[in-house]
Amino acid sequence: MSLEGADYGQFSVFLKSVLGNPVNSAVAVQSFRERKKLTDDIKSDLKKKLAKLEDYLNSLSSLNDKFTAELEPYPAKDSFEAIQKFSVTAIGQLKEKISEINGRELSEIESQNVMDRNNALKALELFLQNPGLQPDRSSVKVIWDNGAYIGSSSYSVSSSYEFEGSRKGLLNKQVKKSKEELSLKYGFQLTTSGSDLFSSILHFSSLGKGIKLPVKHAVSWISKEPVIDYEKLDRYDLAEAVLADGNLVATFRDTEKESEVRFTLTSYGESMTLDVDYKDSSQTVSITGQPALQNNIDIKQLEEISDTIRKSLLTLESSRAGLKTLQVDGDDILSTFNSIHVIKTLIKLGYVRFRIPQEDIESGRMLKKLEENEKILNERIRLLGDGAQEVASLLRLNVSA
Repeated sequence: MSLEGADYGQFSVFLKSVLGNPVNSAVAVQSFRERKKLTDDIKSDLKKKLAKLEDYLNSLSSLNDKFTAELEPYPAKDSFEAIQKFSVTAIGQLKEKISEINGRELSEIESQNVMDRNNALKALELFLQNPGLQPDRSSVKVIWDNGAYIGSSSYSVSSSYEFEGSRKGLLNKQVKKSKEELSLKYGFQLTTSGSDLFSSILHFSSLGKGIKLPVKHAVSWISKEPVIDYEKLDRYDLAEAVLADGNLVATFRDTEKESEVRFTLTSYGESMTLDVDYKDSSQTVSITGQPALQNNIDIKQLEEISDTIRKSLLTLESSRAGLKTLQVDGDDILSTFNSIHVIKTLIKLGYVRFRIPQEDIESGRMLKKLEENEKILNERIRLLGDGAQEVASLLRLNVSA
């Protein structure tokens, strides 16, 4: 990696962002895990206390049996049975009190755990609203399901990260280069209720009434003239629409007829092309792939309709309702909440995307070129607790106590 082209200004902004909300998320996760350990300890202690009370009752029963036998022929049995009955009642009440006290304490801790988890999730969500890394792939999707359109968006960033591994030779002149494949994938739920097109079922007729597609071509054996079979689209509804990397695939279905029409709008800069396909139980037809059929459609009108859907999906993309997925190098972060893994991968992706030279990282020159001073970096990284050293090492930063 050459020195020329390194963008330290953008990397500084990006690193500041990475050490913002992702670190806040890691702090919330630490708090969650500490409380989780506390709840486990409380539950374990409660289990031991209840077991000891049960042992006490068992021991008392054995003693009662022993004394009853030793005091024969005196009538001690009724007295010891009364003692046993009273003890069972008293111990039962004590168990309830202990369980109630512990239950209240656990409930308070669980409430804090829910808050910590939500805070950790929200912090990651805020960062990913604008992570500072241009996605390699992106998509926006709506699908009709149980009486409503379910909207979602997804993004992915990937790079190969090369770094220095172990050194060889007495003079340390040979350096072994290593490569790591990095991957960041995340997605959001989208709110469709405020959308012009997707707040309710989208009938094709609302986009253009009376439109027909030629779906079959034949030649009359009498007149030898071409005969075209047409399919009316007024009965079709949007089943699914996906805008991936700027290209649209919209599928309309007639559920009664079990047929579908698919529009594929491909963008090339400012120009675009449209492919139209039809499918039913007996045939699959590429309408735009057959001149005899394509010549009988208003391609411009269909392009405009498809572009309307495309623009609505672009607008919908900003209606984010919450983080739906987050995977880092295959790790499901919403399950593991491994925030340190997230932060480390983000920094490595930043090295690659902003062309930070490996020799600058290794020598410490990178730290001198950042807008943030080492003291501020130190303060943020120290918040990571046990994970602080891993992140500091990646930045070649000495974490102060």
